[in-house]
Amino acid sequence: MCVVSKETSSNIRESNEPVLGVPRTDVRLVSHDPRWVELYRVAVKELSVCLGSRITGVEHIGSTAIPDLEAKPIIDIMVGVASLNVSDEFIADLERIGYEHRNSDTVIGRLFFAFSAPSVPQIGDRFGKVNYR
Repeated sequence: MCVVSKETSSNIRESNEPVLGVPRTDVRLVSHDPRWVELYRVAVKELSVCLGSRITGVEHIGSTAIPDLEAKPIIDIMVGVASLNVSDEFIADLERIGYEHRNSDTVIGRLFFAFSAPSVPQIGDRFGKVNYR
């Protein structure tokens, strides 16, 4: 079972302005937000505590990973695992820390999870996406 603290850095919450997310029906680019890097680091820490040795690597991918690039404000994270034949416990552990398993993903060779973080100022309902390959 995963237990993750809801630790956030003070610099993430400096503003009441939305940091992440867009409604699912919108495609919107926003100016780069330097807080995205810290939000990625917090997510990596939580994923590492939750999944431990079951993960082989973690990368910040997508447009929010590129400084000064306008981006859709969704943190994309690629997590490496030894096998995609994960147990129900693996999925349940991620669900316990706020990730939703989207088993209707159309990309072959990928498990897809979306995370919604009510504690992070945001627009809409999505914090980020985690892909497992």
